[in-house]
Amino acid sequence: MALLEVAKIARAHGLRGEVVVELLTDREERLAPGTTLVIQRAREFPDARDQVGTLEVVASRPFQRRWIVSFKGVDRREDAEALHGVVLLAEP
Repeated sequence: MALLEVAKIARAHGLRGEVVVELLTDREERLAPGTTLVIQRAREFPDARDQVGTLEVVASRPFQRRWIVSFKGVDRREDAEALHGVVLLAEP
């Protein structure tokens, strides 16, 4: 089954590993706590489009027109910065 692009990580937010996420769908439940998303490198890196793992949403909240999201195991700003540009995929 093909996965859908549901969000993209825009940047790190704060010092505790949170990220700002652009939701690419109108289904906000894609970012509900407990949801597992497949990660894929950004479109800007065509040679790195492989699926490279998963992230589990711990918490999320609206932020302007985006979302602030915490993922399990992403606890420091440096971890969050490493996720910049990552595309998040989910089953339809």
